[in-house]
Amino acid sequence: MRIDSHVHSHFSYDGHDPVSLLCTSAIVRGVDVLTVTDHCDIRSHRNGHASYLATLQERGRALREAQEQLSRGKESLLVLDGIELGDIGNDPDFAAEHLHSYPYDFVLGSVHHALDGSTVDIYHDDPLMVIELYFEELQRLVEWGQFDSLAHLDYPVFLWKAPERTFRRFEPQIDRVLKRLAEQGKALEVNTSGLFRDVGRLGPELWVLQRFREHGGRFITVGSDSHWAKDIGRGIKEAYAVIKEAGFDHIVYYQERVPVVVPISPTPSLVDRSQAM
Repeated sequence: MRIDSHVHSHFSYDGHDPVSLLCTSAIVRGVDVLTVTDHCDIRSHRNGHASYLATLQERGRALREAQEQLSRGKESLLVLDGIELGDIGNDPDFAAEHLHSYPYDFVLGSVHHALDGSTVDIYHDDPLMVIELYFEELQRLVEWGQFDSLAHLDYPVFLWKAPERTFRRFEPQIDRVLKRLAEQGKALEVNTSGLFRDVGRLGPELWVLQRFREHGGRFITVGSDSHWAKDIGRGIKEAYAVIKEAGFDHIVYYQERVPVVVPISPTPSLVDRSQAM
């Protein structure tokens, strides 16, 4: 099974295509389960949560229409309703209230920006200082804990182009995050978008996945982080190979906030969700 648990529609501020086109592309590209995870960054910026919430009802209709159309056809694509919830440090209570008010299948937790009111320039200030602040916010997110999987842990390497050797200097912070994820039974995401960026690889690196497993981590999600329909599902096969190398024999996706286990070797097949609990 090919699972893509991180894609963006035009309901994300940086997404481009409607849900219907995402589904068409997923079918063409052989994806079996597609979770649409539009951006909802908890921040006062014009692209923050207010812009997302303004389209929430329309977005919900688009997903329901896609699901209903697929249920009447012969295609086996399962489309799920997710969210990439970012920057909760600005208002964790508001973020929690939103999750309690809307029945998502899947919640990706992430950090994208400095806190509102910060004078930090994440693109030009000292990378060590910026990454230090990033891990402070990441730890805040993990302690808050009301998400299912942690997205792109090595985000600074991808967006801010911090050298990998610089990121590796933060192993103690990485370990704290991984250990806490494992303790809470949360998943860690393997994000395939780096294969198609300057960094040229999946994220996070193999050693991070291995460390997560050593800390007792059990669940891995996989996402293309696509912002165009044409990119859905790319890099999934490569991700499975790295996940297997790290010692995992399965990945998960989430339905109604419950992990569904999918073996990745030797021939993937769906397993009862109760095996993940």
